[in-house]
Amino acid sequence: MLLLACRDNDMFGTIDGGPRNVIDDSTTLVSADYRPGDTTFGVVYAILQDSVFWVASGLALSQAWHTTDPEKYFDLQFNTYESEFGFHRENMYLSEISKSTIGNVKISGGHFDLDDGFVGASFHTLTDDGDVCEDSYEVDESVSNNMLIISSIDSINNIYRGSFTVTFKIATIGGKMNPDNPDKITFKDASFWVKIQE
Repeated sequence: MLLLACRDNDMFGTIDGGPRNVIDDSTTLVSADYRPGDTTFGVVYAILQDSVFWVASGLALSQAWHTTDPEKYFDLQFNTYESEFGFHRENMYLSEISKSTIGNVKISGGHFDLDDGFVGASFHTLTDDGDVCEDSYEVDESVSNNMLIISSIDSINNIYRGSFTVTFKIATIGGKMNPDNPDKITFKDASFWVKIQE
């Protein structure tokens, strides 16, 4: 894996008229192996494992299969792709996010856990040409600061902005497929914007 050291806070410019995630003046590692896909409908910037600046493309979809009110919630999906061939390599899901609430919501449980009052989440690594799940991660419930914050809602354009911190632990049935993957993965100081696709 190739890592680059960067000191320029403005190296990533701005997104949609607003600042991207701001990193302090200390050296930040940027992974050159994985890149975001198309960021037309959203993007996330986070610190991964306290050292890697993680960027992923974002997609938000109305949660049409929600059991109580399909128009009330949306799901987020963040994806990275291999630099050389463009194969899908990582995805994160955040689910059951209210379309109308600004503020903090605890992240707890999986992304299929519905009607529990929490935002569910999962993280997956992918292998082969991006269609094979390698390792799966679930929310580490022992960590108290797993939190999603919706900071602004543009209801006319369906654009949501927010931030989150979440720690995942390995949950692959039968144990890790890739021994190089960590047992725990923490995403902190994440900031994102997404445009919901109805």
